[in-house]
Amino acid sequence: MKHLVQPFLSVLVLLLASGVARPAGALPFDPAGHWQGAILVRPGEYEIDLDLTLERCGERGWCGHLVLPTENSSPLDVLSIEVQGAVLSFRTRDAEGVDSEFKGTFSSDGQSIEGVIFEKERQAPFTLARAEQASTVRASVKTLSESGSELRETFNQDRGKVRLLLILSPTCSNCRMSARLVQRYVLAALNDPRLAVYVVWEKIGSKDSLETALQATALLPDPRVNFFWSSERIVGKIFQKTIGIQGTPAWDVFLVFDTRKEWPGSPPSPDYLMHNQPAHSELPQDRLLNANRLVEKVRNYLQENGTASLSEVNVPTPSF
Repeated sequence: MKHLVQPFLSVLVLLLASGVARPAGALPFDPAGHWQGAILVRPGEYEIDLDLTLERCGERGWCGHLVLPTENSSPLDVLSIEVQGAVLSFRTRDAEGVDSEFKGTFSSDGQSIEGVIFEKERQAPFTLARAEQASTVRASVKTLSESGSELRETFNQDRGKVRLLLILSPTCSNCRMSARLVQRYVLAALNDPRLAVYVVWEKIGSKDSLETALQATALLPDPRVNFFWSSERIVGKIFQKTIGIQGTPAWDVFLVFDTRKEWPGSPPSPDYLMHNQPAHSELPQDRLLNANRLVEKVRNYLQENGTASLSEVNVPTPSF
């Protein structure tokens, strides 16, 4: 797992603590329940999902567990939970003995928590909102043949729609985070049936499999998403030269195609490209994934091709 407030390092300790403390006293709501949100290290670029469950244990005690969905890790037991007035705080410790602390303040209606996570000399904001228990329902995943014809046929059937193609690993934490950013900033913000999304899970890491691909579909619970699986990295190979990669198949990339694009034989060139590989020398560094920019690009393509039914894009505080 990564350090929560410093990208690409390993982390495991969390404590929630907020900015403005309120007087201690009985709350008009019960803090117990299920909470979902994220640590906003760099909003729209680097966010770590949080899935927190709080339960009462005894007359005054609290217990709980924390899941980091994009990290694909086991639940963490939450330690030293305190609720003082409207302030919630807790911590946990990773296998390396590193502690992190969160402090968060409940909103007046008890539906959200905002605060700051502290880890050593670093800190970052976080937000949580009440939520239902995470769904265990899996979407279907279509296994691709050697030609990738199943994806090509779906792509051509969707001509007239703006199409967004993601090529990801189902177990890579960066890829999983990328998927959540697309769900949170693009799909949740653009309520338009003329947007089609294809997520191709490919065997990039040793733990990638059809089973982990099925599990990862929960990261994008939108009916406009079609999921595919390839153990041979079919789609990464198909598009690598199209987007200017020579050395390896494409992955952790986001390709946008306008409504007129067709895929007759050779793969179509994307109208817009983003990626989440800052160390990849063959990919343009000015196109690193920024979900705020990505949603605006998709939105523009939708508007250029007719009136779109779009909700407002809430950039600073995305909904969870």
